[in-house]
Amino acid sequence: TDGIFDGSDVPLGSRSIPPLAAKGRSSGSTTVVIPFPTAPGTYIILGVSDAGGAVTEIDEGNNLRSKSITVVTP
Repeated sequence: TDGIFDGSDVPLGSRSIPPLAAKGRSSGSTTVVIPFPTAPGTYIILGVSDAGGAVTEIDEGNNLRSKSITVVTP
């Protein structure tokens, strides 16, 4: 819920991305599953590339995007 990628985050989905050229981008969609029972409220979903830091980059600060979502009861 804080927008910071750390060990407390729950993986919801993933997708493979081929290696990108310098300043390259990848766009696409990924299906995620919100775990049951998740309490209703506002959460932040993070999209993280190179989460394990396997690729040395000049700019390591551009590997995260976030989106706020609202979970409601059915």
